[in-house]
Amino acid sequence: MRAGLPIGEDDLQAYVDGRLAPDRAAEVETYLVGRPELEARLAAYRVQREELRQRLRPLADEPIPARLRVAAIRARRRQRQWRWAMRAAAACLILTVGAGAGWWAANRFAPVAQDRPVLAEDPALGLAFAAHWTLAEDGDAVPALRSGDRAELSGWISGRLGHDITVPDLSRQGFELVGARVLPAARFAAAQIAYRGPGGRRLTFYVKTAETGDTRPAFTALGGLNAMMWRDDGCAYALVGAIGQARFAEVSDAVFGQMETDGS
Repeated sequence: MRAGLPIGEDDLQAYVDGRLAPDRAAEVETYLVGRPELEARLAAYRVQREELRQRLRPLADEPIPARLRVAAIRARRRQRQWRWAMRAAAACLILTVGAGAGWWAANRFAPVAQDRPVLAEDPALGLAFAAHWTLAEDGDAVPALRSGDRAELSGWISGRLGHDITVPDLSRQGFELVGARVLPAARFAAAQIAYRGPGGRRLTFYVKTAETGDTRPAFTALGGLNAMMWRDDGCAYALVGAIGQARFAEVSDAVFGQMETDGS
């Protein structure tokens, strides 16, 4: 700061706090000569500053809370970045599902024709994969599931989707019903039913309304997941899970059989 500038309130406050450069501090001291009222006011400021420092000293001596430590903040930031990356990947999947997917068939279901590229670019199948990955990777989504028994959840889903939907019973296959949630699907609604198996393996059953045409069950594998999908009576159904193909075929057999028996 150049010498000769008028002494202002900012200079006085900085002088009390000891933040002025030596040359400027000397100018303030010269300015205070012959101004006893101003010197008294600055002395009162010093007393207030010291009282405040003493009151806050216990807080300053306390250890930094774990949640405010640099390592914890970095860990939370990495976790948020990972979740956003997974959600972005799920969104991209909706647009590009089927690219590079390997198709396989089981003896109990009709094979997928190679001249049916629409199945490899099926938006409903992409939504089913995206919903499964979001639930599997985002722990915050699990509490959002509505809990209840099969009858209660079947009634709730049917009411929300405007279509009779039966929640499959997979207890004999070793999968426990966890809950369900209703999701947006373009201008319509969809439901996702979640199951948990041995070792915490998650299996989801996705149902989307406002679909046209009927298709036979078809299998696909993508990103470490197996899926079975079919259409019937205005709905698309997709079972998705990261379990072996033989085991998945057994579970999907049970799901398809129950849905056909119950007329869903």
